[in-house]
Amino acid sequence: MILKDHNVIFIHVQKTAGTTIHNLFKFSVGVGSYSTPCGMHYRLADLLKKEPHIDLNKYEVITVKRNPWERFASFYLDTFRDYVLGRVPNKPIPWKKYFTGLTRVDDMVDKLFVNGALPPNITIFNFNNLQNEFCPWWKERFGYTLVSLPHHNRKPEQRYNDLKTEMLMDPQFQEVISNLCHREIDYFKWKVQDLPTGTQ
Repeated sequence: MILKDHNVIFIHVQKTAGTTIHNLFKFSVGVGSYSTPCGMHYRLADLLKKEPHIDLNKYEVITVKRNPWERFASFYLDTFRDYVLGRVPNKPIPWKKYFTGLTRVDDMVDKLFVNGALPPNITIFNFNNLQNEFCPWWKERFGYTLVSLPHHNRKPEQRYNDLKTEMLMDPQFQEVISNLCHREIDYFKWKVQDLPTGTQ
């Protein structure tokens, strides 16, 4: 998403509260005009190909980071939510088959890096501290305070949380995601030992 009146580019990484932020920009007073020339989920490099007039030295790029194990567990469970919660009779692809069948995914390095480097003006919010980091940024940018971030997603059911915890604690899942996202893990220094015991 490009906020042309404020020279801001938002890179939406899936399962990082991106829909919440996208909707804030879309519907809030004072944000001004915006455009989504590449849809909702795209690489910064692809956006620049679509909009070659953009000078990254004049724009602030913002995004949200979240450790890849939680991110991909949430992605899998949300993709097959109705199945894993038993709302429909069909069974989803087991996560072990789903992820081990992948040879490559778009990680945050793919999303953010242009010509081998991060853009010159970038703000990366932490998913687990998003409220405290994003709201002050918003006030500085748009001149008024957000009391809180609205929650776009439904509150997870207990069965959902249990399955997510089971995935996160599974050494095979940890290894598969570590292999798929090794560049991102190295760059942001994610550690599987820092995974929370609970879920969000």
